[in-house]
Amino acid sequence: VVPLTDQVRDIGQSIAWRFGPDGIDHADPRMVEYTVPVSSLVLQPLPPVHIRAHRQANGIAISWIRQTRGDGDNWELADVPLSESQEIYDIDILDGAGVVQRTLTSFSPQCFYGNADEMADFSAQVSTLRVAVYQRSELAGRGQPRVAQCAIQSL
Repeated sequence: VVPLTDQVRDIGQSIAWRFGPDGIDHADPRMVEYTVPVSSLVLQPLPPVHIRAHRQANGIAISWIRQTRGDGDNWELADVPLSESQEIYDIDILDGAGVVQRTLTSFSPQCFYGNADEMADFSAQVSTLRVAVYQRSELAGRGQPRVAQCAIQSL
């Protein structure tokens, strides 16, 4: 699998792909052409995975693992390469209906949701926390979200 594009200049354009049996000429009638419009989605960061929440004395520590669009198959690395100019995330704290109560920002794959903010948002300590985590891109803005309902673990 190859990415549709990795160039900003291609956004808004259409790219034609031709598919068919291996080893035949591209003009052969067995080839099928498929034209795809290019949107900023192809440059947006993939959603983080493995979101966890742990209760601490002064709030909830939230952590996740980022994904990458490129060169992420080297199993010897401690983490996948950062495909952006900087690592930055938006974390939406959601109520039961999915309404954003608060948005946090983090420059690493973790953040902290303090007790005072939790009380202001929910009027009590919660046992589960629904969050949407987005990695941000300088070029494409917020990436695709990972929405998770986390049971809050005690440390």
